[in-house]
Amino acid sequence: MSIEEKIEKSKIAETQIIDNQQKLDYDLRTYRIEDFLNIYKPDLENTENELVLNNNPKNMWDIEKQSKFIQSVILGVSPIYTVVMVEIPETYKLEIVDGKYYLKTLDNFINNKLELSKLNILTSLEGFYFRDLSIPRQRKFKNAPIKTIVFSGKDVKMVKNELITQIFTKQENNI
Repeated sequence: MSIEEKIEKSKIAETQIIDNQQKLDYDLRTYRIEDFLNIYKPDLENTENELVLNNNPKNMWDIEKQSKFIQSVILGVSPIYTVVMVEIPETYKLEIVDGKYYLKTLDNFINNKLELSKLNILTSLEGFYFRDLSIPRQRKFKNAPIKTIVFSGKDVKMVKNELITQIFTKQENNI
């Protein structure tokens, strides 16, 4: 391939990238776990409200994975988890693309529906429900941060599909 052909091919590639680049906005938000669940809890089961859950073919994390997630929140590692949402242009509802299991696990634990088990660090908490924690520890847990990123804009559907592809690829490869 000649230098002129390489330059022309490079120009075509650059035009294609610019034409297909996503035009969207995003908003980063940090909530206290308790506030986030209070805002979105009614919507975990009700799709008529502001939040829409993206239906993942898998049901839910197993008890061990949920317990280890709760353990990480208690240990103060929760800021590394991010709930990813997109704003649906037609309705302005927020759809969770990634993070539904975080929310359901937090909701289950705070509502005493999750008994901690198979913990690898905080083994003394095995068999505990949220109610078994001291009141100050419950308060600290509810005050832990949860980060969200909300994508919006005209190309949000394309971005959502790309995010879902990336998330499921990550899950399949256990990354």
